[in-house]
This record gives sequence, C-alpha cells and structure tokens, in this order.
Amino acid sequence: MREAIAAALILMASVPVDAASHRYGALIVDDQHPTVMALVGDITPSTPFDFRRALDEFPRIEVLGLHSRGGDVRGGLEVALEVKDRGIDTLITAGKVCYSACAYVFLAGASRQVDGELGTHMPAGEGMETAARNSIEMDMRYVLAKLAVPLIVFDSIFNTPNDQIRLFGAEEAARLGINR
Repeated sequence: MREAIAAALILMASVPVDAASHRYGALIVDDQHPTVMALVGDITPSTPFDFRRALDEFPRIEVLGLHSRGGDVRGGLEVALEVKDRGIDTLITAGKVCYSACAYVFLAGASRQVDGELGTHMPAGEGMETAARNSIEMDMRYVLAKLAVPLIVFDSIFNTPNDQIRLFGAEEAARLGINR
C-alpha cells in the first residue's frame, strides 16, 4: 500500500488536472498512477455514477485519496458502499480535509489513514420534512453499521450539530483506532 499512498500524494498534489489525467466530476485518475484515484471537491448526487464510470475505466483502483468538504449525504453513502464492496483503501493526506459526507467515504476504506483532518457532524435538516430527515438518518445508520465505524466517530456524527464540526486529526485518529 505504501507505493499506492505515495502515488495518491503525488496525484492529489498535481491538481489541477493535466493532459495525462482523467476527471469524472470531482474524481481524478492519472494515467501514470492507474491504481490511485483522488476525490477533490464536493460530493454531489452524481458522484456515485462518476465513481462507477471511473472504476469501469480504471478497474484496478486500490487507493482513494480524499480532499472534500462534503456535500450530498446520499451520494457520500453510495460511494462509501462501493468503496467497501471493492476493498479500496482510503487516505486523507497531510494538509487535506475530509468533512461531512466525505467522512462516510473515508470510513469505508479497507485500510484507512488520516494524515490531514477528518470532520463529522449531523447533516443539515433545514427545510426538510420529518420523513425525509428520518429516511436519511436511517440510511446513515445502515451504512455506518456496515462499515463498523468506531463508536466515538458514530457518536460525533449523530451528536455534533450541523453548524459545527468535530475534527479528528492524524494523532487522534491513530490513538482512537480510526486508522486501520
């Protein structure tokens, strides 16, 4: 995995994308590192489809480097399930962040490493009907249970208000068993 991590660092540092790179929404794969993908930017409702298209073209992806402030909850949950099913490792490199919906993707990694910042909170619910909010929460609980998320992270997701963020840095992630 060390070679793939090194490639992820290189790929994430090389944004903006050059001619040897392929972009699928917020996802980037470089021809020189066909086993590494980077998610750089917002997660949208189309991100799961972008992810599948990228994996169809680059089926040997081993590591997903993350740098995102989050976005669409269900999009993040769907990508997380795909990451888990494919046994892809996840990485937040030093100086990068993975907040909110991105955290679900990170937590799905077969192996996962925080060297930057992981941030969690409850998703925004303003303007949502109770049924819609409850549906999203049920989806979150379902996916997080499948990912065997450490209790402290699970609690931070459901107990941190959406206008705040609970940050886990590299040292704390190692100490709390978030890395694996």
